Amino acid sequence: MRAAIAVAMPVLTGGCAVQAGKAAAGDEPDRLVSARDAIRARGNEPGWNLEIRGEHLVFVTDYGQRRIEAPVVSAGPVPGGRRFESDSPELVVTLADELCHDDMTGMPYPARATVRTGDKVLRGCAGESLELLAASDWLVVAVDGEALREGLLVTISFTTDGSVFGQAPCNGFRARHELTGEHLKLGPPIVTSRMICDAGLMDLEADFLAALGAVTAFDLDNDGQLVLLDGRATRVHASKR
Repeated sequence: MRAAIAVAMPVLTGGCAVQAGKAAAGDEPDRLVSARDAIRARGNEPGWNLEIRGEHLVFVTDYGQRRIEAPVVSAGPVPGGRRFESDSPELVVTLADELCHDDMTGMPYPARATVRTGDKVLRGCAGESLELLAASDWLVVAVDGEALREGLLVTISFTTDGSVFGQAPCNGFRARHELTGEHLKLGPPIVTSRMICDAGLMDLEADFLAALGAVTAFDLDNDGQLVLLDGRATRVHASKR
């Protein structure tokens, strides 16, 4: 699944105090990016990765054969994103606030990245996939392609420390999630409370928990809704609460 939508990019805004332009000689360097919050980007063919932290960037490319560490001398907004520059050597990084998919794994990320160094242009994704999952609490609207009846509250929430929890059709549930650059896994186990509901709700709950246990990937659709997949089909569809 591929989505082409604009999304918020917390890695660029949360904790970031950005000052456009270069610092005058002898002045204390401007705080371009919070030293606490790194901006990371990565791409393929050739493999590369980038980290900007404070007024410093590290760029590794050619599958680790080339490494550049340099100061960020200029940073500021551009239409739809943000731009960072270094002149030692010349390196220009542009981050666009739109959903990006890794072109090898399909994993979604919050932003697109373009890196220009010399006459070479590299493209990839920026931010962290977990930002997309943890950006909202999610209201489940369909399980295995079947829409939930109106008024039935089924939810799912992801935390940045590896927890996932929510309300199943009858019981609350909790598990751990594992998110890598290639897959998403929920549990096992997926632990629930022990309430007994009517047979219809219990059957739906069993289907929902089985769907969560089968998840191997996720995406956002064109409406920004969360899609949990098992590699072949959509298992859970959820909207922002």
